[in-house]
Amino acid sequence: MNMEYKKISVKDVKRLIAIVKINKNENFIDVIGEFSNDLAKILNSKLLYHKIYLFPADFEGNKDITFTGILSTSHIVISSYTEDDGIYIDIDAAWCSGENLNKEKFGELLKKYFKNYEIKSFKIYNYLGEESLLS
Repeated sequence: MNMEYKKISVKDVKRLIAIVKINKNENFIDVIGEFSNDLAKILNSKLLYHKIYLFPADFEGNKDITFTGILSTSHIVISSYTEDDGIYIDIDAAWCSGENLNKEKFGELLKKYFKNYEIKSFKIYNYLGEESLLS
């Protein structure tokens, strides 16, 4: 990670919006912090603070989460939704480090933490809300 301070502009902001489906037996709550830390590194950023909020997902004792993370370049918010066919993870990350993220690089990160996953949607937007060519 480049530690040199660089003035940034709103024009540098990029946003990832993604939905990923994983198996119900994945122990995602234990790895979500490490996953977010690695995502921050890919974005040439640093995870400065995070908190995990747990919510009941079903009557079987499973939990859904909302993970909030403050990055040195913006934020990461991850929420999970337990369904009959798996767990859906909603990922919203914003950064302004100048780094790019593409679907392949994102898939490599997912593979590191989840045995079985399916990227249901993957979009990168610029500061105007226009979809990036990287999506």
